[in-house]
Amino acid sequence: MTTRTWILQSNADRVDLAACLAVGGTVAHGVRRFVGDIAVGDRVFLWRARGRTRVAPGIVAFGAVVEPAAIRPLDHPEAARTDTVLRPKLRVRLRVDDVRLTLEEGMIPREDVRRLPEMAGHPIVTSNMGSDFALDEAQVEALMSLWGRRPSSDGGGTPSHSSQE
Repeated sequence: MTTRTWILQSNADRVDLAACLAVGGTVAHGVRRFVGDIAVGDRVFLWRARGRTRVAPGIVAFGAVVEPAAIRPLDHPEAARTDTVLRPKLRVRLRVDDVRLTLEEGMIPREDVRRLPEMAGHPIVTSNMGSDFALDEAQVEALMSLWGRRPSSDGGGTPSHSSQE
């Protein structure tokens, strides 16, 4: 079976992603569209959507799926910004290996992703609606190149942080 790479998006109006990532360990993240396709071992970029907040949108973490989609509660209820987020729903469990919440730490801002020719027409930059997005090989290479050129928050990758949705 081929390992795939995904973008999983968190809405800042619904979940405080920074609070989830500060806790460490594994975390469950909501999926909707590709529930049956996202598999253990797949790689994941975590995308923070701006929502109505002033947080910088873009890629803020990288990791891998460690458990397939199942009905799960929110791992970090203190990070919920709405009651609906607290309900159990389909979520994959992730191990987050590298977290970069700010431009100084090396997050990839939405505008940098938008400028990549490989990402032209991708729904994460055109409509930004949804929770899970597939990436093709060219898109993965382009994003990994940007991620690799940026400093991680600890200079070498931050193991096992968390995200929600």
